[in-house]
Parts: sequence; structure tokens; C-alpha cells
Amino acid sequence: MAVLDLEEKGSSGDQDLEVKIIKLLDICEKQKAQLDALNQEEEDEEEEPAPSPPPPPPARVEPPIEKPQVISRSLIAPPEDVSGWLWKKSGGKKDKMLGNISPSRSNWSRRFFVLTGPIFSYYEETIHSGRSAGTLIPKGKPLWSGSLLTAMTESDGMVMARPQVGSNKRFMLEISFGNRKLLVGSAPIITGTDEEKRRGRGVLDMWKTALVKHHDYHANGNKYVEEEVEEEEEEDEESELDF
Repeated sequence: MAVLDLEEKGSSGDQDLEVKIIKLLDICEKQKAQLDALNQEEEDEEEEPAPSPPPPPPARVEPPIEKPQVISRSLIAPPEDVSGWLWKKSGGKKDKMLGNISPSRSNWSRRFFVLTGPIFSYYEETIHSGRSAGTLIPKGKPLWSGSLLTAMTESDGMVMARPQVGSNKRFMLEISFGNRKLLVGSAPIITGTDEEKRRGRGVLDMWKTALVKHHDYHANGNKYVEEEVEEEEEEDEESELDF
């Protein structure tokens, strides 16, 4: 009986040990499975790409500065003086007592006109210049002088020099000053040929162009200087902003 008990006790102890070993193995496998799962999560986290940074805000685009067109006076040479013979209609002077302009008369006189700067003058006689036999210069004092700065202007600021055609087909220009309405014209048309008309019109067109240029230069000279200074100041401010 004693031997049998020992065998029974030995067999039961072996069973208990086997059960414990199995439980221990189960625990190890569970722990290993948990450890593998943790390692896999860490690997997944390492392999997952980092989120890209947000795009930078768009750069602020400043609207272009619209600069007014600027005419630099330093680039504009003073217009050349002009002189030559024209015909002048009598009358058109301002009455000192009444203050009005007298109407023009019917008679015409040949006069030597000179445009120097803004001053428009006419003379009765000329002399030859000593420098060149073909160059005429006025003799004595002018019969009349007027400044283009006092002349009437059109709505666009251009001096008022309106072309006209007389009864004898003479081409004319009317220039109104503060104290004088001056009516000048080409030589009277005699033959009526196209060449004669072209020559008469060409003389008046040349004088009108000269009057406009001289008036524009001397009337707007200060404006050109101011605009040029403003343009230089704007350029200096822009250069300070360029880092």
C-alpha cells in the first residue's frame, strides 16, 4: 500500500508540474505576442511619413504704380527763333477809352515778323546782317510786340491761332492777345495756281507751328521742372525700399 501511494503521489506531482509548465508557456506566448504587437506598432509609426508642412502664404503682390507721363525739360531744347515777312491786316487794337477791340480794316501792310522766345513782334523795315548777306534782321524798334503768355488759348491749353481764308483767297491766322487781335496772312493769291496756294498755306502752317511750340515751351516750362523733380523723388523712395 505504501509503495502504491508513493507512485500515485509521484504521478499526481508530475501532472501538476506539467500543467504549470503549460500555463507558463501560454503566458510566455501571450507576452511574446504582446511584445511583437508593440514592436509592429513602433515600426509602423517609424515608417509613416511625417506630415508635410503647410504651404507658405502667397506673397503680396503690390499693384504697379501708374506714373504719369513726365516730360523732362532738360530733354526739350528751346524752340528756334523765327522771322520772316508776313502781311498784317490793319485794326484790331484795343481802344484805351472804351476798352474794346476795334474791328479789322480792309487794308493790308507787309511787315517783318520776329518770334523770339514768347515775344511776337513786327517791324516796318529790315537790314542785312553783317554775318551773311542773305540774313535779314529787323531795323529799329518794333511797331508792336506781344507776349504769347497773354494770348488766348484753346480748351486744351494750346495757343489760339486759328486759320482763315480771306475773300481774296489769302491764307490768314488770327491770334488774340490781351490788348490786340492780330490778323496775319500770306501774300495775296494772284494766279490761283495750286503751287501758289500750296506756298501760301505752307508759310502760315509754319508760323502756326512755331507759335504753338514757343507758347507751349514758355507757358509750361515750370510745369516740366516740377514734374521732373517729382519723378526724381519717387525714384529715390523706390530705391530705398529695394533691400
